[in-house]
Amino acid sequence: MIDSVLAAVLMGLFPLRNGGHGFESLEPMRIAVASPHVEAERRKIDQSAIKNLSASGVLIVDLQSGQRLHEYASAIPRPMASLTKLMTGLLIAENHALDEWVTIPQHIGNVVGNTAFLPPGGIFTVGDLLSALLVQSGNDAAYTLALFHSGSETKFVEEMNMRA
Repeated sequence: MIDSVLAAVLMGLFPLRNGGHGFESLEPMRIAVASPHVEAERRKIDQSAIKNLSASGVLIVDLQSGQRLHEYASAIPRPMASLTKLMTGLLIAENHALDEWVTIPQHIGNVVGNTAFLPPGGIFTVGDLLSALLVQSGNDAAYTLALFHSGSETKFVEEMNMRA
């Protein structure tokens, strides 16, 4: 009987209170117990490779169980701008020729962040705009290409999500 209750507590079925602090804190503390499969995978992770990572955060997840095998600063929110620009470049490269002509929207000055300073009404090739997007990290180039491809920012985001 004791073993069953202990197993239920350890598996997180019952919240435990923060030990040593009495019951002043109502914050529940849960203990996650990994399956033997996950524990074996944790042991397989090359610790020297993890120490050599230069990423600002790491999250390694067992795809079978969904349990986290290793993490470091994984909960810190990070901007998605560069990933979005890469996906923009991919969609444009897959669907357009580099020599297609694109007109810069008149309201391009409203785009914030990194820009390539594209002039409103200017005409550039897709290849030129991809360079501004990927080399200069121009948000104005990303916005222009998104409108060129899909007609609206919302529709382009939907297409990026479908492609991803």
